[in-house]
Amino acid sequence: MSALVVTTPTLSAIEVLRNAAVESEKTAYGARRAYAVGINDMADIAWYADGQKLPAAIQTEKDAYYKALRAIKYSNPSNAWGKVKDYAKEDAVARGLFGEIAPEVSATGEAVETVAETRDTKTLTLRYVEDLMVLHKASVKKAGLGDAEYTDKIRTAHAFLIQALKSMGVDIGI
Repeated sequence: MSALVVTTPTLSAIEVLRNAAVESEKTAYGARRAYAVGINDMADIAWYADGQKLPAAIQTEKDAYYKALRAIKYSNPSNAWGKVKDYAKEDAVARGLFGEIAPEVSATGEAVETVAETRDTKTLTLRYVEDLMVLHKASVKKAGLGDAEYTDKIRTAHAFLIQALKSMGVDIGI
């Protein structure tokens, strides 16, 4: 008669680390979503839009968030804030905040969003800021790379873009 040997599988060190990392991400994901909802509850505008000047209370909150992340030596606070902004937009669309409208859904279940619908729900100020920021970011990238496409004409136009953004109340750090 032979003895039955039962072995319990053990996790390798890397599997333990992977599981801890996944659990951490799950916690961070839920916490960031809840934080975004809380900030939306404080806001009266679509604060998460690129180029949008943050209301004082939200700017104070952002500064406190960055300070807390830096205190734990978080490597990229702006990335974390970007995720909070993304979740805030998702929440605003889901709850219909700030004029956000959920996209139509096709018969296949895919989101269908038309440019006309999106533009009609945005204020003219927000449209200006978003469109100018797209051009500004492209110009900064080309200038930073020393791209030949960043000519004197583009440089002059970029200077006017910066002035236009400043006139809209956008702080671009220059």
